[in-house]
Amino acid sequence: RSPYRAWEVFENIAVALNGIPPRFDLMQRPSAPHAAAALDIIQQLRDDVPVEDEVYRYCSAIMMDTGVAWGPGPLLPCNKYVSRIVGKKLQSRVSRSVASGRTPTFDGTANEDDTQTMKSLAIQDYCAFLSQQLLQQVNHLLPKQGR
Repeated sequence: RSPYRAWEVFENIAVALNGIPPRFDLMQRPSAPHAAAALDIIQQLRDDVPVEDEVYRYCSAIMMDTGVAWGPGPLLPCNKYVSRIVGKKLQSRVSRSVASGRTPTFDGTANEDDTQTMKSLAIQDYCAFLSQQLLQQVNHLLPKQGR
């Protein structure tokens, strides 16, 4: 069993990759940003091993549980499962909003598109932050002349 094939293995790996000690005696559902970052990391570690649908379905369940309608980057394959619940129209609007770089306006009105755009941007920003942090650590541990 591997994090590329089994959701329960992915769950523990995702938690660990985000700096949280995994507990094997209970479930520790990662957040949507943590799941996205873990997908990004495991795909970079072994780009020759495909992530199977079981793992993407698990990440889709995380997205639905936390109210994320459209997942950017590593969560893109999950969107087909989430769209069955939230609808493709909302996903399309959020996707376009994120791609355009539009800043959501929180003016006190209940605007679902802005809320969903902010959730997707938060996932995207967290993945970029963690990727940069890991790169800095690798560069510190393995200086370029040593590689």
